[in-house]
Amino acid sequence: MKMPTRSYWQISWCVLIAAIALASLFSGDSMHKPPLNAYIDSGWAHFFAYMAAAALPLLAWRRRTGLMVSFGVAILSVLFQMLRGLIAGHVYDFDATAINLLGIIAGFLLGFNIVTHLSHSKDRLTPSTDESSSTRL
Repeated sequence: MKMPTRSYWQISWCVLIAAIALASLFSGDSMHKPPLNAYIDSGWAHFFAYMAAAALPLLAWRRRTGLMVSFGVAILSVLFQMLRGLIAGHVYDFDATAINLLGIIAGFLLGFNIVTHLSHSKDRLTPSTDESSSTRL
């Protein structure tokens, strides 16, 4: 199975961040209809969205850049909560910020583990240049 390219992951990350921004800044009763409230907990939705937003940069960019982008997601999370507090009718929610940051930590750990696993699997798939092991029966 062919691994998706870095540009695919970068575009996916940009779309995810745009969706998070729209949902965070313009959320309200219209975002979660009452029948869906029984099935969707916004805390878990925020956790998993930010987990994906922190894990994707580690797959999409090189190591140092991916770490900086993942760190930038944490700053964006706090910024989105502050901007949401400026919108009329909303207040700054410390609980939501904590949930978002926990999701970012989980996403960073998940992404780091995926990258480590992929790099180890590539090492196992490359043929050894050691001739003595290839001559043994």
